Amino acid sequence: MTTISKTRIDGMPIGLTLALLLACAVNLAALARWL
Repeated sequence: MTTISKTRIDGMPIGLTLALLLACAVNLAALARWL
């Protein structure tokens, strides 16, 4: 299970990973503003 998820993450394009991280950061910033 862990190896499968790890290979899936490693197989993801760098751009997609950065986009996901950026989306998470934006969501956290929005939540911080609302709180």
